[in-house]
Amino acid sequence: MRQQVVNITPTASADGLREDLEREARSRGKPIRSLVGSIYSYAVTNKNKFSGALRAPKRKPGQHIGATVSESVCKALDQWAKKEQTSRGMWCCYLLEKALQDKMLDRIFGSARDD
Repeated sequence: MRQQVVNITPTASADGLREDLEREARSRGKPIRSLVGSIYSYAVTNKNKFSGALRAPKRKPGQHIGATVSESVCKALDQWAKKEQTSRGMWCCYLLEKALQDKMLDRIFGSARDD
C-alpha cells in the first residue's frame, strides 16, 4: 500500500491544535503523525460524524501538522475538501478540531478504561 504525506501549513492550521494533538498522542503512546493519520482514516470512513460547525473554532494561524496516510485516504481527503469548496489543509484542520471537540478519539483508538 502506497503512503502519501498530508500536511497542514501554519496558515491553514489552528492555534494550539498541534499541542492538543501532541498531548493526545502522548497519552496514547503514539507519535503525532500516526495519531493524525488515524483520525483522517476514521474521518473518511465516517463522514457523517464530521458535519456541522465547530462550537469553538480555534483562531488561525497555528503550527505545521503532518501525517502519513494511505494513497486512498489522501485521495478521499482531496475529493472531500473539493466538495466542501475549501483547501485540503483547511479541511483537515477542521477534521482534527472536530475529532477533538466531539471527543471522538476514544471511539477511534478505544477507551483507555476497562469498563
